[in-house]
This record gives sequence, C-alpha cells and structure tokens, in this order.
Amino acid sequence: EHVADSPAVGDIIPFSIIIQFLFTRAPAELKSPFQRAEWSHARFSQWLDDHPSEKDRLLLLRGALEAYVQSVRSRDGKEFAPVYPIMVQLLQKAMSALQ
Repeated sequence: EHVADSPAVGDIIPFSIIIQFLFTRAPAELKSPFQRAEWSHARFSQWLDDHPSEKDRLLLLRGALEAYVQSVRSRDGKEFAPVYPIMVQLLQKAMSALQ
C-alpha cells in the first residue's frame, strides 16, 4: 500500500514497473505476465525492450491480472490475494493517465 501511495509512482517511476514489482510480492497463484506466458526472464526482458510503450506494458500486465481473476473464479474462490486490489487500483490509475 505504501508503494502505491508514493508520489513518485507514475511520475518518476512508471506504473508498469511498480505493478511488476508487486507481482514479486504476490502469492504464486498470481502469476506474472512472463510466468503466465511461460517465458524465460531473458524472453520477457526482450519483450520489454521491444515494447517501450507504457500502454503496451500495461496491457500485458492487465492480461495477467485478468487471468488471475479467471483462475480464482474457476475454482469457485471468493477471495483474492491482498495485493491484487492494489495492483488493479494502480492499473486503473495508469490507464486513465494515458487517456
């Protein structure tokens, strides 16, 4: 929560970097985009190099978050990881900043 509230987020530090960081703090079932795609770290790094657009990066992150929601619902889960709403909030803030 403290990271998400930092005034540096979105201004100095891109939203996509912060959301990627939060994936590292999430439980294993909340898979990062590269884990979901079964990419190596090198492949993910190459993808980031090939897609410098913040919008492209945010869309990739959104896909991973949407896949997590589907996995929770498919097992009739009612609760999400505590970090999930923070990540969604940041993603929404980032997408509206791009408008």
